[in-house]
Amino acid sequence: MTRKNVILHIPHASLLMPEELMGDLLVPYSRVKEDALYLSDMYCDELFDYEGVRTFKAEYNRYICDVERFPDDAQEEMAKKGQGLYYTHLFDGSRFRGAERRDEIKEKVYDKFHQEFSDAVGNALRDSSRCLIIDCHSFPDDLEGRGDLPDICFGSSDYHTPHWLLDAAIGFIRDSYGALDVKVNDPFSGAIVPAEYFRNNENVCSVMIELNRRLYMSPGYIKSEGFQSTKKLCKELIGFLIKNFKGGSQ
Repeated sequence: MTRKNVILHIPHASLLMPEELMGDLLVPYSRVKEDALYLSDMYCDELFDYEGVRTFKAEYNRYICDVERFPDDAQEEMAKKGQGLYYTHLFDGSRFRGAERRDEIKEKVYDKFHQEFSDAVGNALRDSSRCLIIDCHSFPDDLEGRGDLPDICFGSSDYHTPHWLLDAAIGFIRDSYGALDVKVNDPFSGAIVPAEYFRNNENVCSVMIELNRRLYMSPGYIKSEGFQSTKKLCKELIGFLIKNFKGGSQ
């Protein structure tokens, strides 16, 4: 498998939030921006940069449109909290806008992104019959007040994540970065696959990588001294996944 059959998916790194796309706000724009900083995967586009691999990075912040949610709110667990593909509620549960522009944003932003994403997977399958999606994220160290959060979380799908690839990724971290704590599907689970291939094509494989922000970011959302070492870890991990996916079998 060549690198063109690997896709990096980075849905939450963008901080772009044009006011004209926000709709009528019920709270100050500054409050929405501050909330968005907390939920954004800041710097993940830099950390997971890998030459020769196609990257799908969402153009807008998730508070404009969250391209990783299910399109149908009835299928999306987070929609119950007002954070489906079109957020209407802040992290603390307070409402910041209505849903009047949901259909418009879905068509202009969400549908466009997913059509291009699905097309890329289709091209990869035509080239080599298999495709690997690496879903790239981060999470705050104070999430839900927990004190047992890992340094790295691997998210997996029972259908789209080969067990041997997940085991290899865990082994790589433990062998090369033994001081880091690794968990699977905790605090987040799953790994994205375009709807066209979701649970109907085992040749579309996906694994999610979640980084604890304490590895690379200091309070105030600035890069810490650990940023470069974390970037090195990401590069080595992506390279390892590419190499092992090429040689593995389901």
